[in-house]
Amino acid sequence: VAMKYFADCDCDIVVLETGMGGRLDATNIIPTPECAVLTSISLDHTQYLGETIDEIAKEKCGIIKQGGSVVTVPNILVQDIIKATAETEDANLIICDKATKTDSGFIYKDKEYELGLGGVYQAENASAVTEIVGVLNQKGYEISNDAMRDGFKYAQWQARYEFVTPDIVIDGGHNKDGIRVLKESLKAEKRPITLVITMMKDKDYAECISDIISVAENVIATELDMPRALKADEVKKICDDEGVRCIAVSDVKNAISKAKEISDNSLICICGSLYLAGEAKRVLENK
Repeated sequence: VAMKYFADCDCDIVVLETGMGGRLDATNIIPTPECAVLTSISLDHTQYLGETIDEIAKEKCGIIKQGGSVVTVPNILVQDIIKATAETEDANLIICDKATKTDSGFIYKDKEYELGLGGVYQAENASAVTEIVGVLNQKGYEISNDAMRDGFKYAQWQARYEFVTPDIVIDGGHNKDGIRVLKESLKAEKRPITLVITMMKDKDYAECISDIISVAENVIATELDMPRALKADEVKKICDDEGVRCIAVSDVKNAISKAKEISDNSLICICGSLYLAGEAKRVLENK
């Protein structure tokens, strides 16, 4: 249905994100794309893609096609796998240089850009965009530097380090890598943090929760009405074991209210699940 919609709209370019992995993903029915893109590779969907970062990287490299172009951020742990796949497929591989986050954006290859997206990790993602635009321009598209700069400046992404108020940020990161970069972003705020958190049972929840609560002064454990979701008491037990102050509030609306009550001008971060992010946005928007 999506492919039919893209065709009906006569799209010039479609950004087609794989649902899971790459090699066997439904989106991989397409022939050689204008540019295959590999952003940060981490452990996720391990029950389907493999138990190690190497196995997952090989699955994701399945989007690299014969004679195509590939852009990747510096996936240091699996760079050899990406290089080997690109060589086998006779694909042109571009590995991004390091990007530096600034207060208002990022610097890449000595050029400074404004960036509408929060989170320290977005500088690396944006560096990939600059290289993708370069590939597309070489293939005959006309994407101006001004258009790219405007894209960076006005970009918004719901539930990815999204500030819904100056004191409430929502992030749907739900694996170890997503939690790691969220933690880095929260530390960079240099403010006390109050977390509202739950996760799905089929994620590495114990390790993720233990990691993110280390930056929090207070934690409100909550839950969702879903079989996959942890109970608030299960989240609280992890916090208790780590010696982090935690209150279990099963209802999301009440959990957010409690966070506001005890936050004392700290930054409230609602995190751990995209399902929680969606519910929190409905609550905060009174829907």
